[in-house]
Amino acid sequence: MNIRELDSAVHSHTRAIPVYRGLTGVGRPTTLDGKILRESFRYKGNWIWYTVQDGRAFYMVQPLDN
Repeated sequence: MNIRELDSAVHSHTRAIPVYRGLTGVGRPTTLDGKILRESFRYKGNWIWYTVQDGRAFYMVQPLDN
């Protein structure tokens, strides 16, 4: 899975411009600039955590153990 594929999934889900912020571990993630990612959806064995602000969807990927 690459960033372009993730961007497409986030855009389809949120209709906002996707902004990738990296990988995250356990729990509700926070980006380095302090954005708390409160919403999520499951995509290809991962949780995609995101928040939409000013027309942009800031998101992080949390891989799930299978």
